[in-house]
Amino acid sequence: MNQERTVTVRLPDNYDPAKEYPVVYLQDGQNMFDRRSGFMGQEWHVDETFAHLNSQGKLPEAVLVGVHHGPARNDEYTHVPDPNYGGGKGAEYEEFFMKELMPAVESTYSADTDKRVVLGSSLGGLVSLSIGLNHPTSFAAVAALSPSVWWADGQMPTQTLNSRVGEDKPKIWLDMGTEEGGTDDFGKRPIQGEQFGNRPAGGNGVQDVRDRSREMGEALLAKGWKLDQDLRYHEPLGAGHNEGSWAARLSEVAQWILS
Repeated sequence: MNQERTVTVRLPDNYDPAKEYPVVYLQDGQNMFDRRSGFMGQEWHVDETFAHLNSQGKLPEAVLVGVHHGPARNDEYTHVPDPNYGGGKGAEYEEFFMKELMPAVESTYSADTDKRVVLGSSLGGLVSLSIGLNHPTSFAAVAALSPSVWWADGQMPTQTLNSRVGEDKPKIWLDMGTEEGGTDDFGKRPIQGEQFGNRPAGGNGVQDVRDRSREMGEALLAKGWKLDQDLRYHEPLGAGHNEGSWAARLSEVAQWILS
């Protein structure tokens, strides 16, 4: 991508190069470990959460890779442009992620390549879904917290419904908080045959961001994912669109995707 970028790697406390560890790739890595670099002075406490769960026997030791975003976050985290917000250089970021970042990490640290996870929130959740679904045999799980699947008029759910999916596919965590905000201009698109139909006119009492997330869940179900088997869908009560809300449910997310 013709730029330098910071990547923060957190190894298990008792890291042993002779062992192989799951690798968790975290978008917006600057928010994961340290409030001094976190957005609005907030962090996810990823290292403390993983260490605590491991000490309780609830989570395996893992290599945590926080990939800081570049100077044009909207561009790199979106595969298609949005008429209001621009973007659309996600394919370049995906190539960097798959062909530069992952080989660099996994040639430096001892990684179990059958247990890769990619995780992100908001636009980071959108690009995590894109990368995971574009490379379904490369990842064991994808965690998309409050993903911006509304981007470009719901292009991601539409693309998913139109795609061909094989038997080998990652587990997916998908969620959207009840207090994420936004408008309630129309309801969820129905699936008609193998396509989404038109959006119903008028509100339905649910914010549009949640309707779009429900569409994404419906698209995944239509393509063969099974609810509460390899797909977990969640609308956490009271959760907003912020680092604190995502940090608050990280423990549950981590245990499910790495189980």
